[in-house]
Amino acid sequence: FRSLGIKTVNANNPATSIPELLTATVPVSSADLIAFQTILADAVTAENGAVTARDVAVAASIIQYQTFSELLAISETVDYKQFTVAERANAAYTLQPSGYVALAGDATLANSRVAALQIDGEANIRNFGFNPANTSTQNISAWNLAITRTKFILIPAGDYNFNDDLLIRGQNTNKFEYFSVRGEGRSSTRLLQQDNSKNTFVLEKSALNDQSNQWLSGSISSLSIIYSGAQKADDCTALKSTSCFNVLFSDITIEGATKMWSTFGCGHIVYDNIHIENGQRPVSQGPLELFKFSNNQNIYRSSGIYMSNIEQFGAPVADVGFLLEAVDGLYVSNCHFNTCIKKVKISMDNVELRDVVKQIFFSNVYFDGNTDLQGTALEEVIFIEASNSPQAVVDGLYFSNVFAREGTTFFAFSPTNTAGLLSVRNIKVGGCHIRGMSSFWFNLGMVDNRELNVIRNVSITGNIFDDAPLATPTDNLNCIAIAGKNITFTNNTIKGQWVDGVAAPILVTDAADQVLILGNVLDTNRSGTAGNKSIVISSSATNVIQANNLPVE
Repeated sequence: FRSLGIKTVNANNPATSIPELLTATVPVSSADLIAFQTILADAVTAENGAVTARDVAVAASIIQYQTFSELLAISETVDYKQFTVAERANAAYTLQPSGYVALAGDATLANSRVAALQIDGEANIRNFGFNPANTSTQNISAWNLAITRTKFILIPAGDYNFNDDLLIRGQNTNKFEYFSVRGEGRSSTRLLQQDNSKNTFVLEKSALNDQSNQWLSGSISSLSIIYSGAQKADDCTALKSTSCFNVLFSDITIEGATKMWSTFGCGHIVYDNIHIENGQRPVSQGPLELFKFSNNQNIYRSSGIYMSNIEQFGAPVADVGFLLEAVDGLYVSNCHFNTCIKKVKISMDNVELRDVVKQIFFSNVYFDGNTDLQGTALEEVIFIEASNSPQAVVDGLYFSNVFAREGTTFFAFSPTNTAGLLSVRNIKVGGCHIRGMSSFWFNLGMVDNRELNVIRNVSITGNIFDDAPLATPTDNLNCIAIAGKNITFTNNTIKGQWVDGVAAPILVTDAADQVLILGNVLDTNRSGTAGNKSIVISSSATNVIQANNLPVE
């Protein structure tokens, strides 16, 4: 072409690209530009035709097989020949030159040549033989093959049987190793665990005792995990995580597992939109615990755990809702838990010095009772125990807008820690509604008379303590037992009936110092005369102030 310099095709709309040039309107006198347009249009048409012809030729050259076994039986020798296999979701393979080393999922043909499986981004698990029509053992083999090749997996809709752990293990080669397992909706992608003694997803780095900063990061979403057996095994966990960082679990249904989650030494973990059921198991064989948060080989405690929109549905009796052993930062909001014998259990037994439980937040959480459905006695909502720990520390428990009904106690201790120090401090309970506790509702008293050295900085404000719907009133017991240092009990309402002269709704124990009881409404049908006080303060308690409580006594 002759160089014409820069030409304006149209004064109002200059051409800046080939499509604009092809469709631009130019003056008739611009013969050179018109000729160029014609030639360019012909060239584009010819190239499009050539691309289409190549696509047709390539498609025609691809050999299609129905089964993977058929592909393995051939002896192809033409390099880069292409194949597909229908039973593996039309997985695509390309014959590699001699000397190519097969990777997991590749097909080694009868003549020892290798047809490489083509993976572009997220891999369809069916390309590796993980299939609804397979046996459990076949699917476990297919899973292990797939996860060796890639950690970005799509599990299409279907019911998949399996009978062992679905292991996702880091290779300890990078500081962060990423993974993604995605279904096509929890009502569509259903993983059916046939062995109730096994876990389902297990996330871990290559060496559990390795103290290097190597972590798994990623997500599992949009699927169901269903334990198909009718009987509960001693220990099986739906999702077990060790040494993970920045992991999202979302849009998941779990049925029939002994444990829902066990998290060891993980950080920044998000659980969202989770649905829990008891599945085929009888009510009496519910889960041991819903969620467990602990450390990893006494090295890293779990931290930064965020849980929202979780529903425990149906009627499973869980021994423990939340088992906390070594946690720094647990945030639970907008959740409904149907029945747990103990709702939140903080257990520090043989825990290392560095392991503490702190910064625990529950907000907008509903702990239901439903004892009429269970036939099982419910126990504490919040329970703290320590026995053999050299230093057991609970620092920061915050409960707001929590509803809990039916059980023995809302807050209680069982401290028999003779091995070392026990410290419980910075507790705030506000805006909660506590119903139907059959013993101490808020018990800050402890059995070894060391409360002043143990409990500090407790605020109980703006709550409702209500004895309904108990069949009999909460008589012969104290509602609130106060011990420790710097305790405030303000603007609460206590509703119920106590036997005159037997027990008081509020008891300040011997080991109490700096206690403020202010602005509470004690709707307890007490006469307020001697021996029938709603607030009883031990003569050994020090610096106790009570004011503006109703009725005035």
